[in-house]
Amino acid sequence: CHSGMATAQLLVARLHARFPNLTNLEVISLRDLTPSLVSSADLILTTVPLPRKYAKNSKVIQVHPLLKPEDIETITRFLS
Repeated sequence: CHSGMATAQLLVARLHARFPNLTNLEVISLRDLTPSLVSSADLILTTVPLPRKYAKNSKVIQVHPLLKPEDIETITRFLS
């Protein structure tokens, strides 16, 4: 949808505010996601369900676009 990239940028802003130590955050469209990008990432946050071949990866976390408290808790657990 047209608002997808804007929503992603909002999510990045919220991530920077809540997790200032996260660096190198990239916004990537689902259609541009590749196995090499997935394997090189330390963490993948997604607001949409990923294809099965990526979704089972332990470094993939699906979050709400507004970054709800339970998302923050899940990310915090992953980072600790």
